[in-house]
Amino acid sequence: MSPLGNVLVTGCNGFVGRHLTEYLRSSATKVFGIDLQPRPWADWIEYDTLDIVDVSSVLAYFDRRKIDGIYHLAAVANPRLAGEDPISALRTNVAGSAAFFEACRRHHLRLLVAGTMEEYRRASQEDLFFSENSPLDASSIYGMTKICAEMAGRSFVRNYGCHIIFTRTFNHCGPGQQPVYALSGFAKQSAEIAAGLRDPVIAVGNIDICRDFLDVADVVRAYALLMEKGAPGEVYNVCSSKCHTLRDLVSTLLSFTGRANVEISIQRDRFRAEEPRSIRGDSQKLRTLTGWEPRVTVREMLQRLFEYWKYAISSGQSAEAPAAGAL
Repeated sequence: MSPLGNVLVTGCNGFVGRHLTEYLRSSATKVFGIDLQPRPWADWIEYDTLDIVDVSSVLAYFDRRKIDGIYHLAAVANPRLAGEDPISALRTNVAGSAAFFEACRRHHLRLLVAGTMEEYRRASQEDLFFSENSPLDASSIYGMTKICAEMAGRSFVRNYGCHIIFTRTFNHCGPGQQPVYALSGFAKQSAEIAAGLRDPVIAVGNIDICRDFLDVADVVRAYALLMEKGAPGEVYNVCSSKCHTLRDLVSTLLSFTGRANVEISIQRDRFRAEEPRSIRGDSQKLRTLTGWEPRVTVREMLQRLFEYWKYAISSGQSAEAPAAGAL
């Protein structure tokens, strides 16, 4: 849990932001949040509408708010959207992050910057295992922007002594995640099949690949521990270090539907070019420093996601609506 008094979560209305603010609620003196929407997802958040691309407004924010630590989650985080509008992704993910580096320098704050496994070089189509020392060379615009932000932040650590910690976070899911992400999309389709709103057919891309997944609850717990114990300028993989085939994960989701003989329809247009067979990360650095271990099993992770979508569908809520009891 965070040892800090007042903590700020950027992008607090997003998927991970909602889970992190809820987690921090019991440990921080006060939880502050900023995002683009006019209101926060929960009324107990000390909230401001703020566009992080507006650097002067970001710096003015810290002149009027008493903040001790920042969890910087706000980003163009969808690789497809970043690829469609790279200039916006660069402004938000790089220039927007730089505003918080400068705030950290001026006000001597702790800052945790959430990065991504997309930063690592995908050198082959075989089995990839990434440690924090693995080469960086993103193939996506999104990954490239996060590399740039991380390099800029580390320069602030070296030149100004800023207390900035970086993560490279691997795949994660949980209640409230948009269905454009694979497991959430599969869970939504499964819940629709269970409710009789979809024929017993689930559309998927390449599910004969193996990936490293965490439940979002384990991710936000890792962030809080790293805010407390992480060293300035250091990078930490947040991952399970285990690999699961998407085919097995889809089969588990379909088992929750209560329907027999659900067809799995492979959609070739959903395949990514030159997709590595397996990707997992080395989380030993995080574990050794903090004692962190994943607490949510893969089956529990999928069950939580499926039950969320059952609730969202039955109540007519959108993917990011703060469903009661869902977080």
